[in-house]
Amino acid sequence: MKKFRHYALLLVTAMAVFGCSKDYDDTELKQDISDLQSRVEKLETWCTTVNGQISALQELVTALEANDYVTGVSPVTNGYTIHFSKGESITIYNGKDGAKGTDGVTPVIGVDKFEGEYYWTVKIGTAAATWMLDANNNKIRTTGDKGADGSAGVAGTSPVLSVATDTDGKVYWKVNGEWLLNSGKKVQATGDKGDKGETGSTGAAGADGAQGDAVFAADGVTVDKTKGTVTFTLAGEDGATFTLPMASEMKIFDKFDEFKVNSEKHELTLALNVKEGDYAAIKAELTSSKGMEVAIVKATTRAASTPWGVELTSPTFKEDKTIDMNAKVTFTLPVGIEEGEFALLKVTVVGKDGTEHSATRVIVYTTEINVESVTLTDQSVTKGGTIKLEPIFTPATATNKDVTWTSSNPEVATIASDGTVTGVAKGETTITVTTEDGNFTATCKVKVTTGPGFENEGEPGIDGSSWDKAYTIKNKEQLVLLATRVNGDQSDSWNRKYYKLLDNIDLGTMEWSPIGNEEKYFFGNFDGAGYSISGTLTMEATKIFVGIFGFGKGATIQNLSFKGNINECKAPSLGSIIGYVIDTQIVNCHNTAALINKGQYVGGIVGFGGGTIIACSNSGAITNNETNSFTGGIAGTNDRIIIGCFNTASIVGNNQVGGIVGSCREITTCWSAANTITATGDRANKGGIAASPQKAKYCYWKAIDGISGTSTGNVENCEAFSGDTPSADQIKAMNDAWQAADADREYQFNATTGMIEKKP
Repeated sequence: MKKFRHYALLLVTAMAVFGCSKDYDDTELKQDISDLQSRVEKLETWCTTVNGQISALQELVTALEANDYVTGVSPVTNGYTIHFSKGESITIYNGKDGAKGTDGVTPVIGVDKFEGEYYWTVKIGTAAATWMLDANNNKIRTTGDKGADGSAGVAGTSPVLSVATDTDGKVYWKVNGEWLLNSGKKVQATGDKGDKGETGSTGAAGADGAQGDAVFAADGVTVDKTKGTVTFTLAGEDGATFTLPMASEMKIFDKFDEFKVNSEKHELTLALNVKEGDYAAIKAELTSSKGMEVAIVKATTRAASTPWGVELTSPTFKEDKTIDMNAKVTFTLPVGIEEGEFALLKVTVVGKDGTEHSATRVIVYTTEINVESVTLTDQSVTKGGTIKLEPIFTPATATNKDVTWTSSNPEVATIASDGTVTGVAKGETTITVTTEDGNFTATCKVKVTTGPGFENEGEPGIDGSSWDKAYTIKNKEQLVLLATRVNGDQSDSWNRKYYKLLDNIDLGTMEWSPIGNEEKYFFGNFDGAGYSISGTLTMEATKIFVGIFGFGKGATIQNLSFKGNINECKAPSLGSIIGYVIDTQIVNCHNTAALINKGQYVGGIVGFGGGTIIACSNSGAITNNETNSFTGGIAGTNDRIIIGCFNTASIVGNNQVGGIVGSCREITTCWSAANTITATGDRANKGGIAASPQKAKYCYWKAIDGISGTSTGNVENCEAFSGDTPSADQIKAMNDAWQAADADREYQFNATTGMIEKKP
């Protein structure tokens, strides 16, 4: 209101001077008054903005003195909002270089350091900045004086900039309500009006300069992400700069839902993103209704175990100082803890400069074992066929294994709630499984095929009726398809065909359903063509006869090796190639897998043999823990003939145990280099070749104390050898006898190594 009294005074004076002239035109005077009022209002608006910036500068100095961090710089219109770790956020507006108006000066407010403390300064015009003084001519502290002996400090003050019109009608600067002086004179805020010309016309008003920024310079905020700093530049030609560290976003937990612990799982791996050397210590506080426990690790040490509550393990770092193994919090559960009891875990990371970053998570005790992950394996299915997907949970002991299923393309394949996929049309779909516990997901591709199931199925002349027209198998899916077809409802269409491998096949880790079983025999012919089948197989628990093939009758299986693993099982009859045979030929088949079983018949190649076994070998240790059982390197038992086979692995059985076979009708031209042959039964029989053959000829075994070639039976031209293979004379004797028995044989023993090879 005071300025309007000045406007009124000027108006009254003008009327007194010119009121006698009725020709006087007062338009110019009114324009001058209006112009002055407009300039004052603009200055007052500018002062409001500047006073806010002065307060922001005060907060900036406070942050500097308190070793605070900048946690964020958010752009706003014409400026930035600065967020601090400890202090309040401030907003800094982009300044601009202002030119003064005629006689008008923009004071520049700043701060400077004197004897370790920050004080306010003021710069007028081109003069050097001087200390801003209070009524007692003392420098004004920016952030206030520190308290002594525990008393509160004196709060700092921010200078309040304003403008006011003096009695001469001019507008001057004020600071904290007092005139701003320069060399004892008030500092004018606006230019003077121009003098009247000789002709009586009005001179032009002094132009207002563009108002410069009284605090921060143009683009006064600079963020350097590489150095991790924020620099603030004050107004003026040599404006002072202040640099504060930029706090990176601290990560402690990767999620904030309840973390459940139980008797098996009571360890939480943190998700810290610190670098080596960036922190001084990590602290974990665990608070429950029973109290609080604290664990602390320094940056260079590992915490000792606390009696109960919480233990903290330091992170380890790579050469580039980034996290290698993250920090872990281990909980020691109180005695008598009950379902649902919880605690609050607060983890704090202390920076080297004393700054703290913390986060809290709820820890809940439960007797349940939570799901941590789930996986699926890609599969294939024929149109109209089905296959059941089995999710693999981690841990395998998870309590809640309920899941939901979806198919990305139900027009290709659908999936039922129990994981059964049904092929609808040729194509590919993605199956997704989602766990109820933890909402974990996994996907797999399911390929639906139509027409040929085997590699050449559907080609002209290919019907599997002979070796020339044999169906070819090139991959896991096609081998699984063979088992599915032979064991399925249309077994008669597939179990008498000819099949041939085109490549090695890795079945991976899976539950295997042997080709042919006690109800659906395999009557067909299978040529491995010198290729191998591998994988870690778990045999279906309900199967009686297990191996790659289960039950063969009148079949031929040849030129096939098994190089995988078969998990321990309890099948009555186990062989890596086939579990049980009747009137079947097994030729040139080999096994390298260790077999462990608890069943009546176990052999490296055949479990129970009712056929001819020719030119086969075993190098996998055989263990059978069943009482009254038959165990051998090639077969558990065989009621036909075994010709030209060898074994190099140790054999452990219960009753009838032999290097080649437990018991058999006839065995000829075979050798065994088993280092140990063990029979654990009370009335056990064991032999370097066989425990109880009816007939054995031209067979040789590695000399072992207490082991003869056979325990019983008709033995002819059989003897022990020293070393790991028979002598050259023994190998020749076997080849000659083999030739005499079968002049058309395809195989022989290598004259030096004793290994099986094709006959020239």
